[in-house]
Amino acid sequence: KERQQHVRRINTVGEVCLSDHKPKQMLVSLRKKAWRRAYTGRRNPRIKFESLAVEERALRYHGRMEEVLAGPEEEVVGETTDWMTLQEKVIEVAVEVCGVQKRTVENPWMVGKEEEIGRLKGRVEEAIRARSEYVEWLEGEEPAQEMVEAYAEVVREARYEWKRARVRWEKEWWEEILDQCERSASVGNSGGLYRGLKKLQGRGQKKAPVTPTITMDEFKNHFQRVSAERFENDPATLERVVDMAEDLRGTAKAIEWEEKLNAPPEFEEMVEEMKLMRDSAPGDDGIRLSYLLKGGRKTLDRVLRVVRHMFLHGADTWEDSLKVGMVTPLYKMKGDKNDPNNFRGVCLLSMGSRILARIIASRFRRWSEDMGLLDDNQAGFRGGRATADATHVMMRMQ
Repeated sequence: KERQQHVRRINTVGEVCLSDHKPKQMLVSLRKKAWRRAYTGRRNPRIKFESLAVEERALRYHGRMEEVLAGPEEEVVGETTDWMTLQEKVIEVAVEVCGVQKRTVENPWMVGKEEEIGRLKGRVEEAIRARSEYVEWLEGEEPAQEMVEAYAEVVREARYEWKRARVRWEKEWWEEILDQCERSASVGNSGGLYRGLKKLQGRGQKKAPVTPTITMDEFKNHFQRVSAERFENDPATLERVVDMAEDLRGTAKAIEWEEKLNAPPEFEEMVEEMKLMRDSAPGDDGIRLSYLLKGGRKTLDRVLRVVRHMFLHGADTWEDSLKVGMVTPLYKMKGDKNDPNNFRGVCLLSMGSRILARIIASRFRRWSEDMGLLDDNQAGFRGGRATADATHVMMRMQ
């Protein structure tokens, strides 16, 4: 239905070749996807980061990072956030070692067969061209029936060979992926099995996707409104709860925790928190967590310098790239795709800001647990507890 709305005019055109079909001419109006961010500068490459899971590739990446950062340390007064310099070096080495992902095609079974595809398509085009030239040569005279059948047979054979080749390639591709999944499952390689299943996702489905027509400004206004209006509890209720809470600020435990919370992050704490983080999609800087963890001690020392500066100084002293968060709309897999309420906004922070946020969140979590600030009935967002515990309690109460 959405695609039909773009059709402005459709009519039958005159044909210059022998055919059982009457060609149609369609005039459509295309709308640019305004919700996509316009390219305003350097774009981070799509790096094949999965290759760092191979030990040999990871060792090579570690060695190159050590070489790149082996130069003399810059003279630094206090702390610094030289994040852009580190970002450029990390991306450069990652591209060199891992390579860049190529744009995928709709039919992956046709990759690598460009020469044969050109030959088969050329044969079809040559057969159609020969038939058209024959019609033009007649100059309006009635063609001989045997000649019509001969040219039509040549065209049919060329098209049939082209179609048969595509079917064969697709069958071979499916068999190869299924064999890969079977081999991965037999040896317990869950990563290989997942990658194989991901390649099969959506294949064979003929349903045309529905393209959202929501503009970038509409998404922006929607997420700003949601952020401004969303509260887990009424603010007035929260203030009353705070007033009713016991004041623990003068206790020995509170004083001890105040020193811990205000202490700058140390190397061991930062690395421990980074290992507990997920290697999820990067932010605007393009740096993935695995690039830093597998870069070696020199890389992590540079990261620690950035994190400590961010912790000790105000955000006005941070580099701009550390204050950027990209909000990506993700479809909730239900409802109208032209309704912004059916999209979930995911904010992708710069990796430096993400590491600092993780450290602070972990400190607050341990502080609230040790100080006994959380209700014993709360199971959400607490370690060692799950929804199954609350479900079990409710079943026992019935």
